[in-house]
Amino acid sequence: MNENDNRFLVGDPCYSLPESAYSEVEIFDSPGGDGCWYFSDRKPDGILTGNTIGVDSGQIAVMPFSVVKKYGKVDVDDDQDLAESGIVFSDYPDIVVTDSIFKKKAPVEINGTPCDDYDECCECEEWFPSGDLEGCPGCYEDRCFNCWCGCDEEE
Repeated sequence: MNENDNRFLVGDPCYSLPESAYSEVEIFDSPGGDGCWYFSDRKPDGILTGNTIGVDSGQIAVMPFSVVKKYGKVDVDDDQDLAESGIVFSDYPDIVVTDSIFKKKAPVEINGTPCDDYDECCECEEWFPSGDLEGCPGCYEDRCFNCWCGCDEEE
């Protein structure tokens, strides 16, 4: 992998590369396997185009444009084609994927920015799908079921 390339595509390598080229890129297991990781509300630094990482092979890859261009499955000069294949960054992105059993971080973070659809409980600081947290009507803080404060019930 050439980290001197100036642009990188982050996405499922099955959309952009033949399997024989996977050794040329950095690959992470996608937490939970297949699905989508969204970065439309929370935007990591360095995004040039795209906001979704769609995953069908259970993998997320950081692919230098030189490698993507060499295999020709994605037109690196077409923003629409790139956006359908993942997210393009201006510099090598820092990706952290976390097993969903350990909730101390969002499942996918890029350049320190957690993916959309996951939020942190303000009490225990664990990460949950956004729908699993509830806003307390008394203090307006988002808490998980285990940390529910009930301050509105104390009045």
